[in-house]
Amino acid sequence: MSVFNDRQRAVLTAFAEAAFPAVPGLPGAAEAAIPEGAFDALFATADTEVADLVRKAIFVFEHATRVFDFTLRGFSRLPLERRMHVVERWESSRFYWRRMVCLLLKMTTGMPYASTPAVEQAVGYDRLCQHEGGAPR
Repeated sequence: MSVFNDRQRAVLTAFAEAAFPAVPGLPGAAEAAIPEGAFDALFATADTEVADLVRKAIFVFEHATRVFDFTLRGFSRLPLERRMHVVERWESSRFYWRRMVCLLLKMTTGMPYASTPAVEQAVGYDRLCQHEGGAPR
């Protein structure tokens, strides 16, 4: 089941790249390669109201960038450095709703990012509850 359309997934991917850049010892979201469908899987069993809220947050973040940053392009079409700056500004905004939209998107993208094999390996996480076939014990 597809929760997000291609445009919304593109905004989430662009957000993840900006919110989780590479740092020494830890790959960024671009290098970690969040699997196709990871964002959809996160909300596939959630209430429709929750998925609707996330879709609205994606829309607001994508288009509010045009207003607050005086650009003709939406967030996902900005260069990476500019997107990183936008995320930082939203995280530290004095406006509660901007911080909460940013936090919602950070949580939405952070869980699939942190679950990628590259990030799990970098932080030393080992899936002890799985056997060779990948299924839980």
